[in-house]
Order: sequence, then structure tokens, then C-alpha cells
Amino acid sequence: MKEDKKQKMMKFLITALVVLSLFMQLSLSFAVDSGEEYELELMHYEPFPVKSGQEFEVWFKIKNLMQDEVKPVIVQAVDEFPFQVIGDNQVEIDELRPRDYYTFKFRFKVNDDATQGENKLYLKIKYGNDAFVKKGFDVLITSQSPSVDIKDIETQPEEIVPGKEFKLKVYLSNSDKSAIRNLKVSLDLDNLPFSPLKSSNSKTFDLLEANEQVAAEFNLIADASTSPGVYKIPLTLQYEDVLGNTFTSTQLIGVLLNDVLDNNIEPIIGNANLLLNKESDIDIKFVNKGLSDVKSLIVELLDSPDYDIVGSNKEYIGSIKGDDYDSADFTIVPKKSGKITLKIKYQYLNSMNDFFEKETTLIVTSNDNINDSKSSSVGKIILAIVTIAVVVFAYFKWKKR
Repeated sequence: MKEDKKQKMMKFLITALVVLSLFMQLSLSFAVDSGEEYELELMHYEPFPVKSGQEFEVWFKIKNLMQDEVKPVIVQAVDEFPFQVIGDNQVEIDELRPRDYYTFKFRFKVNDDATQGENKLYLKIKYGNDAFVKKGFDVLITSQSPSVDIKDIETQPEEIVPGKEFKLKVYLSNSDKSAIRNLKVSLDLDNLPFSPLKSSNSKTFDLLEANEQVAAEFNLIADASTSPGVYKIPLTLQYEDVLGNTFTSTQLIGVLLNDVLDNNIEPIIGNANLLLNKESDIDIKFVNKGLSDVKSLIVELLDSPDYDIVGSNKEYIGSIKGDDYDSADFTIVPKKSGKITLKIKYQYLNSMNDFFEKETTLIVTSNDNINDSKSSSVGKIILAIVTIAVVVFAYFKWKKR
């Protein structure tokens, strides 16, 4: 009886072991069917993050999760936007033992038009006798450097003059493929003859989409005593890309400040003692009424039926500072008495090297002759003496009474 019990116990144990073995084989078969044959991992890539237009290398690791060796294992790198394979695009592993792993790398280039953020990089894997399977991995892409370009600059009015207010418009464009955020546009007006008027010297835009254009408008006034010329204003742009990276750039924009007057020079008669049919000197003053200097001033006295020109009819004055004057001297012989019309032509360059040429006339008076002039002066003296004598005589006569 005891031996029968032992035999039955042995049969039970053997049966249990067979069932357990069958169950383990069934479990293993289920794991294989579920795809848990291997583990493919992206270890790292350099540089990190990668930038559009840049080449980079990616390291992978594949591990055999099965109890048996697998052969062969083939991994292919896939050309798919925004990644292009550089060099070898396939790795073949002759055999991969159980629980063993293998590391390898591929080289890629990022397309110039890649979108910032996470982008999928794909591999194809053939594991043993299985068909190729495509798997994707996230790769972080940033732009080379998001660029905000100055497209145009405009002032209203077009001609800016000292002491007057004006609008400065700066047209900006996002030339990147992705949006930028928190764009701040600032003017550095320190040590410049411009001041903000009813506004600040900075403007902010929350969002600027790819290829979008905006206009930053500033209300400014030019100091009244400012000399005309070209003034360079530093303009600073600060903004963020979609990943939160901050970028700052400073550029110079030019603003042309004109003079208050279009024609700075005004000729006027200085000293002039003209005698009929006599050589007479005449002094013509050229007054610079503007704020800026003029240069290369040349004056020419033109022919006229009212007079003959003696000697040179042209004189070079050169430069005249703002709010100052200089003179040109000529000698003429008046042909008539009374009003004489002088014809003059002058030319010069302003502070911006703009060329001006003007013709105008000035009126002067000629006396009949030198004797008339002297007689007139003597007559006035005699009349004054007679008047004084009469007054003195009358006074003494009154005193004797």
C-alpha cells in the first residue's frame, strides 16, 4: 500500500512539472508575439539641441530580450523630412545573443526649413526573419538664430527740421520659419538730439508669426538748436523663440535732419558810394540765416546796362558759419544816376553737400557827380553856421533890453 502511495505521488509531481513547463513555454511564446523581442533606444545626439541646417550624430542601442540568439539584425536610417542621412545608412549585426546589446550611430543633416521643436527621426529594423518595422524618435531642433529684419524706415513728415515733432516708423519682419514672442523694440536716444514726445522710446509685440511684418511707431521731436546732418540711432531688438530662448541684437538706423531753410544765403547791400561815370566800390554781404555751415560760396556780378564792371566780376568766399556773414567787393562805373539794379549770381554747397545756385537783383543809388555831392555837403554846413549865428545874435539883443 505504501509503495502504491509513493508511486501515485511521483506520478503527480511528474505531471505537475510537465504542466509547469508547458505553461512557461506558452508564456514565452506570448512575449514574442507581443513584439517584446528587442529594445531599441536612442542614447544621445550631439550637438544638443541641433539647429536647422546643421549636421549631427545620433547614438542608438539595441538589446535582445529573447532567450535565443537572433541573426541577423539590420537597422536602416530613413531619409525623411526634416532629416537627411549623411554617409552610411545601414548597420547589420550578424548575431545578437540573449540579453546582449549592440551600440551604433548614424549621421544626419537637418533641413534649413525645419520647424523648431520636437521632430521625428525614423529608423527601420529587421529583427531576424521578421519584416522591417519603422520606429520614430524625438529630436529637438532650434533655428540657427531667429532673425527679425528691418525692412524699411519712414519719417512723417519726410523732411525733419530742428524744433519740430515727427513720427519715426520702423518696419520689422520675422524671417524665421517659426513664430517669435515678446518682441521689444527700443531706441537709444542718449547723447542724441531727439526726445520721445507723448510716448516712450520702446514698443512691445506679444507674438510675431513666421514672415509676419509689423511697424514700430515712435513720436519724437528734434531739439531746436540741433545742427542739420545724418544722425545714427541705435535700435535694439529683444525677443524669444518658441522654446523660450532669448535673443538680442542692436542695429543702427539713420535719420536725416534738414536745415530750417531751403535757401540759407541772403545777399544784402553793405557799403556803397556810387558816383555817376566814376569808378565806385560796392560791398555785398552774404548772410547765412541757417543753423548749418555753407561752403564753396562763389559770387558773380553779372553785366547790366546800368553799369560797367571794372576788374574781376567773380569772387570766391568759401565757407560761412551758421548765423554769420561774409562780403564780396566789386568795382563798377555807374552809367546813370538814381536807382541802379545790380544783377548777381551765387552758388554754394550746404552741410549735406546739396548744390544751390541762385540769381537775384539788388537796388543801389548813384549820385549825379562828385561836385554835386561836395556842393550839397558845403551848403549844409553854411546853412548850419548861419542858423547858429542868427540864434546867438537874437539872444544878445534880447539880453541888452
